[in-house]
Amino acid sequence: MKVAADSEIHAYTLYKSVDNIGAAARAAFSVGEMSIDNNLPVQALTYYSKAYKIQKHYPCMHKNMARTIERLGYTYLQKGDFSKAYDNIYKAQTMQEDSGYKHDLWLTYKHKALYFLSQDNKKLSLQYYARAHDTAKAVNEKKALPGIDYDMANVYLLANDTNLALEHFSRSLKESEDINSMEETAKAGYRVANIYLRRRKYNEAERHYMHSINYANVAHDNAILMYCYYELYQVYIATNQKDAASQAYDNYRAVMKTLPPEVGR
Repeated sequence: MKVAADSEIHAYTLYKSVDNIGAAARAAFSVGEMSIDNNLPVQALTYYSKAYKIQKHYPCMHKNMARTIERLGYTYLQKGDFSKAYDNIYKAQTMQEDSGYKHDLWLTYKHKALYFLSQDNKKLSLQYYARAHDTAKAVNEKKALPGIDYDMANVYLLANDTNLALEHFSRSLKESEDINSMEETAKAGYRVANIYLRRRKYNEAERHYMHSINYANVAHDNAILMYCYYELYQVYIATNQKDAASQAYDNYRAVMKTLPPEVGR
């Protein structure tokens, strides 16, 4: 088994051996988080489960237990075990709503939205994304808002509703700027521009591509930079701006050469 966090696993073993239960639960949860970040879902399930087994015996840990259960649900969702994913996410949601503790509830709603999307239930997915957004806003989790709106916009695109997709990509763009997230601003601006390009609103498309290029340069996000230059080239071709089109295409080719083959066109 590939190990994501040797030091945290060692800490869990050490705390468990000396009966420091609270520290052991925290260390196990931390290993689960690092495992998910490193795409190790089996290891994540192992250590989230270890944390849960400790937490369920101690009422003082029940707030953290709800979070652990939610993370178990999300990990099962990543693995494609949808029945266990739903059971754990629903259990976490019930615990958090009953306790009135809303700080992590927005994430539970978000992952429930992901579950319903995996079942091709766009209506319920959008309902839970909306609840996630409202709850995150209520607990001042400003960093969560751009991602939630971005995900909602993608669901609206799947539902062929480009008007609401544009609304939520635009909201994501503003929220990203509000928290000074260069990468998220570049990404959301690119998606806004794509919709304007599809509608042949070339001035708006150009403005948003240029806006995203500025942010992508600062964020060193060459993938978004490459896509923006390519679509900007399409704008200039459509509007018969040959010199600008040639420059945009040269920029696209130059950035593409800096990226791995699987990313470049």
